[in-house]
Amino acid sequence: MDSERSSRISSVVRQLAEQERQRLRAAGTFVELEELACEIGDEVARQLLAGELTERSDEVAKSESQPCPDCGQASSRCEKQHRQLDSLRGKIDYDDPAYHCPTCRRAFFPGSRLDGLVRQSHRNAETR
Repeated sequence: MDSERSSRISSVVRQLAEQERQRLRAAGTFVELEELACEIGDEVARQLLAGELTERSDEVAKSESQPCPDCGQASSRCEKQHRQLDSLRGKIDYDDPAYHCPTCRRAFFPGSRLDGLVRQSHRNAETR
């Protein structure tokens, strides 16, 4: 990790530690302290992911049409749909614009190619 990013993260960690001081001090064992730190870290990761997914979705939503990831046919945008992804750090909730392909008769969520990334992740998990 580069030193500038490490420095920014250290600043955020100091703020979190100050705000969570009472809970951190109440942890009676190292395991309890570690579990609390992981809980806080997981929440930070989920919020970072949700924020980035939302930004990508908002960017894609500006387009009325997207090519279908399967056939390439121009597909029209539907309304945004709530999505929930299971990440390594827990569930991520966000709204994503859905597009409908008239040729394949399927909906997809391009989210700056996020739909393909999610489908590829699921295929990789199935082959393990």
